[in-house]
Amino acid sequence: MSNRYFYHSFPRQSSRRPPVDGLKVLKSFCDLGFLLTPESMPFDIGRDEPLRTLQRRMCLTELDQSELQAHAKDFGEFALEFTIDSVRALGAIPAFYLPSKSKTNSDLGLAGSKLALYLAQTHEFLSRIHELRISGKDDHFAAVVEWLRLKHPDGSIAEISQFAFALEALMNLAIPTENLTYVGELGYYRQREWRIIYAFLENEVCPAQFLSEEGKTALVEINGWFNEVPSGGNKPRVDMCLHIPKLGGKPALEHVRRILVPDDLVDDADAIVRSAGFSVDVEGSSQAVQSE
Repeated sequence: MSNRYFYHSFPRQSSRRPPVDGLKVLKSFCDLGFLLTPESMPFDIGRDEPLRTLQRRMCLTELDQSELQAHAKDFGEFALEFTIDSVRALGAIPAFYLPSKSKTNSDLGLAGSKLALYLAQTHEFLSRIHELRISGKDDHFAAVVEWLRLKHPDGSIAEISQFAFALEALMNLAIPTENLTYVGELGYYRQREWRIIYAFLENEVCPAQFLSEEGKTALVEINGWFNEVPSGGNKPRVDMCLHIPKLGGKPALEHVRRILVPDDLVDDADAIVRSAGFSVDVEGSSQAVQSE
């Protein structure tokens, strides 16, 4: 039997901020479902300023259970554990990694950075075409756009907005192989990360929703980081957060195999989960790894 699963670990602590209470974060999962948090991802494109893309995603890491303790030191002592099949069913997609700039002055050493730039520019180009088409300001150009429209395999028309959305989805999955401020060389690449993003519909409905004012207040009380404006952004993270309360006809948290918490907090965590009406198993991290 395989001991490999996907994990979403929390809360990630920072020396620059007050400690975050993992039990309160767990309660937010019970109340809100999965949270797609916005973060500014920098790509070194060989200029004075990096290219920054705003990504909204929930990150999952594929690990053997023996690797979880080491992972927890960086990402948090609590974890939601998922089977491989449940991660697929949730629509998670592996991140793809773009190599950072070469230490030499080789032009080819910027290949990954250039691809990130071209993806961002293509998304912007398609978005502008879509806006022009729906504005009706240029009938001649609108006719050209109509002529360029493609069809899906089922015969339905592929809208330009869908292509723009596909590029945005790709940008939500792109990660540099490392950021030496935080990790060693190829540090991100070695994390085997998958992501849940908001790019896809379930039964023609987007499962991701913006937070209510009550939900925003609760998040900021748990972690003031949500009230910060990310680099290159124009409003606090909490205003850009999305949450997924349900997927596949059931609450998002019901897709979790089990919840792992510090051994001394099992009873408190179990009480939070049960009071919210969930039946997911809650286990101590050390015993859970040994019992498999």
